[in-house]
Amino acid sequence: MEAVFKKAKAKSKSQLQAQRTKIDGCICRNNVVTPTHIYNQEKYCTMIAFPMDDQQTISNIDKAMRAAFEQNRKKFSENGKELAYEEVVKPNKEDYDIPSFYFLRATATDQPDIIDGHKKPLQLTSEPVFGARAKVSVLFIATKLGGIPRIYADLQNIQLIKNQNYLEDINNFTAKDDFDEISDDEID
Repeated sequence: MEAVFKKAKAKSKSQLQAQRTKIDGCICRNNVVTPTHIYNQEKYCTMIAFPMDDQQTISNIDKAMRAAFEQNRKKFSENGKELAYEEVVKPNKEDYDIPSFYFLRATATDQPDIIDGHKKPLQLTSEPVFGARAKVSVLFIATKLGGIPRIYADLQNIQLIKNQNYLEDINNFTAKDDFDEISDDEID
């Protein structure tokens, strides 16, 4: 009997591994040290920013989301008809206006493990700064919430690489950036 349990556990772990991925980017709007209230529950959360031209990360996220969808395909049906992946996964617009970056929100009920670049545990007393450079592991989970099928990112672990804002200069344009020099003839 013990061998059956071990085999089932190994199968479950390998299925979950397909739904996991790591994202190399910046973490924004953090609550990874202190939980916040989301839908009347205390949760740890972060927003992960990564470049739109990072095709490897985009491909890894798509593979993990598809694995979550396939694993739970039977949950996704309306009026007896199974929904397609594209009907469940809809673009998620966030309230950031930073060009050339995608944003992915990840939440967790348990505080994520946070390590430094040398894989040593960090005991942070305050949240990482907006735009801190990090690697984040997430597990994509397919579910029906309030009758609405969706796939969400469960925050797993964080490797904080540099606690400085890598996104700070992206939206800061000076007047010299915005305007051309005007000839003396045009000036009153």
